[in-house]
Parts: sequence; structure tokens; C-alpha cells
Amino acid sequence: MFENLKSKIKIGNVTINNRFVMPTLKLNLCTKDGYITQRDLGFFIARAKGGFGLIFTDEISLDNVFKVDPYGPNYSSQHKLQDIQVLTKSVHKYKSKIFASFCQPGMESCQTVTDKKFPVPSIEFRYHSIRQNVLTDFEIKKVIRDFVKATHFSKEAGFDGLCLNASKDYLLGAFLSPFYNHRDDQYGGNFENRFRIVQEIYHEIRINLGVDFPIGIKLSICDTAVPGRTFEETKKIAIECGKLGFDFVMIIPPFTPDKRISGSYYESMPKENTFEDCKEIRRSLKIPLMLTANVSDPRIGEQCLKDKVCDLVAFGKSGLADSDFPNKVINNHLLDIAPCIHCISGCSESLLLTGSSKCVVNPFLGNEEFIKIEKAKNPLRIGIIGLGLAATSMALYLAKAGHSVEIYHSEDKIGNPYGTYGQNKNEYPVFLDWMLRQYKKYKVTLHLNSSPTPKEILAMNFDRIIIGYGANPYKPTIKGIDNKDVYPVEDLFLGKVTAGENNVILGSGYQACEAATFLSDRYKQVTILTKNDYLLSDLDGLPNPEFTARLFQSGVSFYRIYQDPTITRHSVIFNIKDRRLMVLYDRVFYATGYDNMVPVYNQLLTLGYPKDNIFIIEKKGNVGLSAVEGIRVAKLIQ
Repeated sequence: MFENLKSKIKIGNVTINNRFVMPTLKLNLCTKDGYITQRDLGFFIARAKGGFGLIFTDEISLDNVFKVDPYGPNYSSQHKLQDIQVLTKSVHKYKSKIFASFCQPGMESCQTVTDKKFPVPSIEFRYHSIRQNVLTDFEIKKVIRDFVKATHFSKEAGFDGLCLNASKDYLLGAFLSPFYNHRDDQYGGNFENRFRIVQEIYHEIRINLGVDFPIGIKLSICDTAVPGRTFEETKKIAIECGKLGFDFVMIIPPFTPDKRISGSYYESMPKENTFEDCKEIRRSLKIPLMLTANVSDPRIGEQCLKDKVCDLVAFGKSGLADSDFPNKVINNHLLDIAPCIHCISGCSESLLLTGSSKCVVNPFLGNEEFIKIEKAKNPLRIGIIGLGLAATSMALYLAKAGHSVEIYHSEDKIGNPYGTYGQNKNEYPVFLDWMLRQYKKYKVTLHLNSSPTPKEILAMNFDRIIIGYGANPYKPTIKGIDNKDVYPVEDLFLGKVTAGENNVILGSGYQACEAATFLSDRYKQVTILTKNDYLLSDLDGLPNPEFTARLFQSGVSFYRIYQDPTITRHSVIFNIKDRRLMVLYDRVFYATGYDNMVPVYNQLLTLGYPKDNIFIIEKKGNVGLSAVEGIRVAKLIQ
């Protein structure tokens, strides 16, 4: 079973032990200066240990000025060589290979990292909010030199190969696309001229690194906009790259330039004809073709290899959800794979707001180096009362550590009936079924339709009690909060109330910003009122400055207020410094956190249960953060 995925393949002179690829992802786990961190290192080690034959780095910028992400990697300095060698040696320890992915972001540059204009082949007037600098011939030559300089250390650093990102509207991708490239010089116009910059960069890097070092290119299969790059042109580019001496081609789904106008970060799923198009390109190549198209089912990946759609398959989202994905497939432990449920709320939405990915299914994501399951020296009897998402993750963690875990849940089945805010209703049950199998495997006792009283809980003689239910949205005590059309923000997500045309959000944390994004993407007016100085005020990690910039570009207003506002029948009145303002509304949403001091806690204390043995799971406004919260409390017990 899965014989094709298990088989070895050569890219140039490098042998890859299987066909599982961990593609480039937006991890954003480096320092601001692009240095590798322990979190970054831990992520790659976990995927190498989990069996991925080939792993790609995050997009490596050519310098620290134009970067894809504010905390993305930049390896162009000799001072970083030792840290990079630790990364590559750690990956090689598990017989995996690691390729570096290099890019000049162009239009994909992070707007908050630099005040310089973004390099582009030509002005694109539709993106008037983006600062653009049309490159001169001299500046193009500098870009070529920058690629050579950035990739110079690849071999010495221990990378097994590299990839040039010419997809989407990254600078090389923009030069290849007539949608962006309107030049009339040697770098624009016909196909040969638009391809010239890739050709020149390749030749210079090849001279620098030698004929035996694998070099590949990443391409969008086409642009969906007119007059964008067509599939036939992409096929021609792939063929020309093979003739030049490139060692592999990586294909990603079609790129829609107009998505940038709406500010959407969400990655498109593969179109129905993506596989057939890849198959046609592969027939024309004598070098391996990798497919990166949100494939998460190993059976589909195996079929793609069998049908000669591609030679290697990327399992990016699956690798986020379960770092051991390849090993579980290879050893036929398919039912143990933690499934990616394409919930968006975890990786994509966390990335949008915080700048780094989290995962509903895998709360260890990005913390693999720090959070490890260790067998308990003194196993405990632990009772969990209530089963929200945080408690769901916690129960499994504690059981794997060797504790005896019992769960009491008032409903007749586990899980939020709305899924993760209803964005993945078809796949959410798959996650719940997986969790139930894990509970059975690790002997977690689950009592459904059970709501024990404090006295009954006390009589069970648990060593530790965890309270995972009962938290309600905190309702601020301000004038007018009980007016009609004033709601807790979770009512919006759960579909209990519709969006207004003019919306006021009270609060500035994760949930408030998530609501602002939700509303602005639907072209609704949004005003945020908060006593905090900045957005995303409840995050433990680093807020994504790119998100706040794009939020304001979409027309969201933000006011730092110094007193509680007053809600009247049709308006909200508030003070900012020395001014008094008023904004009209037809919906007010409050996102001011949760009241986590549930009655059962005080009742248990009154009955004499030790305070230090009771743990409360704090309710979070996002499912990804909820999963992490469960592990946080479990670590306290450990």
C-alpha cells in the first residue's frame, strides 16, 4: 500500500527517500532580523522526524528590506551560517533532505517592514494603495546579483538544493506574467523577454554553486486574470527551465490577482483541472515535477503518482496538523493521523491576525521544541468537567502522559455543534471521530449526558479537577449595553445574528479583530472602540503588523477611548482625548473577553476541595488559541 509514496526519487544527484514533501509555509517563527529561533528549528526537526523525505524552508528574502513576512527568514549573512548549519544537520539526522526557497517578494512584500516602494516590472494601477517602484535595467541587474548573493551560502550551510519562487505576484512571477509586465524593453513584451530575468538568475547561480547542486523553480499553474499568464505559457516556462538545466519544477494552484484587491489571505483550493494540467506538463518534462495543491489525503497523493500527474506530492496542511503524517501513512496507521479539517480558523486565520500559524487539531504547532509529552512519574486520577475544544486537547495530552482521565460532558456527543464557526461542517466530524478513537486508544473514560453536581464531583475523589465549561461572554457595564441590536460577538460567528451595514465593535483582542475582518471582507462599515493602545491586545505572541495595516486599508476605523462609551438607540457616543464623537450603528458587538470564574469553582471550594487542585480552562475567542489553552493547563498539572 502506498508503494509510490514510499519510493525513492533523485532530484539531480540528490536521493530523496520518499515522495512526501513539506512545502514552503508562512511560519513566521524567525526573529525580526531573520535569524532562526528554537521554535523554527523545532518545527523542522519534528517534520524530519515524522518522515518527510523533502522539506522546504520558509520563503527566504534576499535582504532584510523586502520580506514576505515580518518574522520570516533571511539567510544572506555569513553571521547566520552556523545557525543554518544546525538546522540542516538536525534535518539530516533523520535522513530527510532540506531545500532552501528564495524569493524577491515584489508585490507580496510586507508593507510594515519597510517604507520603500516595492519592486515591480511595471506599475499596476489597480493596486494604488501599494507603493510601487518600476525597476530600471540597472536595478534588475542588482536583483540578479542579490539572488546570487543570497543563495551563495546554500551549499556551505548544508542545504541539499534550492528553489526560486516565480509564482503568484512575487517579483519573478510578476515578470513572467503579462498581467503585471507591460515593459517594452528586453525584460518585457514577448515570452522570451519576460523569461529573461529567470534565465539570467539561473545562469549566475549555477556558475556560483556548480552543476551538481539541485536548483528548481516554483510556478503558479496559470493566472486566472486576463491578460495573465496562461497554462500554455506555464507549460512552456517549465519546458524551457528543463532545457536550461533546472533540476525540478514545483507547481501550485492557479493565482487570482484580484484576490489582492479584497485583501483575502485565504489560499485557494486546487481547481478541478489542476491535476490534468500538471499531468500534461509532466509529460513534457525530463525533470521531476512536484505538486503543491492542498492535497491532504494520502490516497489522492498515491493516485497522482500512479497516474503520473507528478513525481512528488506536497502535504503542507496535513504536515501542520500531524508532524508524523508520512510515518503513519508508511506504517499504515491511517486512523491515527490527526486530520487537517481545512477549518481556516487555525492556520490561515491565525496567520492573518498573529503572523504565525496555529492549528485546531495540533496545539503543539510552532512549539514542538518546548512542549513534549513526557510520562508522568506519579500518574494522577483527573476529572474533566465539560468538554470544549481546549478540554478536548488537554484530555488526550494528559492520557498520553499516563494519567487516568475521566470526562463528564452534558451533551450527547462531543464537539461544538457549529463546528469551527461553521466553516468546515463536512470535515469537523472527521476530527471528532479521530479524537474518539484516540480516547479509546489511550483509555480516556467519556461520560456523555452527564452533569455531576459539586457534591458528586467531590465524592469521586479525583486528584485533580479541571473545569472546562460555564464561561460566558463578559458583558461590559456601560450605558445602553442592553439596547436592541447590541450582541456578544460570538453571536455573529455562530449565525445567531446577521451583520449590519454600520457595525461598532467594543474591544480590540483576537475576537474583535476576527469580527472586523469578517465584516470588512463583506464590505460592511466597521468601527473599533477600545481602551487599549493597540489591536490584538490579548495575544501572547507577536501581532501581525501586516494585518493591522491591511485592516485599516479596508476602511476599518479604530479609536482609542478614555472613558466608557454610551450606546443610544442609533449611535455610540465616546471621547478621544479632548474630543467627543458619535458614530451611527445598526449593530454593536462586544468582544470584551469571558467571565471564567464559573459557579462550580466556588462551590467546590466551599465544600472543602483544595484550591491548588482545581484548574480552570480560560475560554478563548478563537479555536486555535483554545487548543493551545488546553495544553497550557495540562502543562501546569504535569
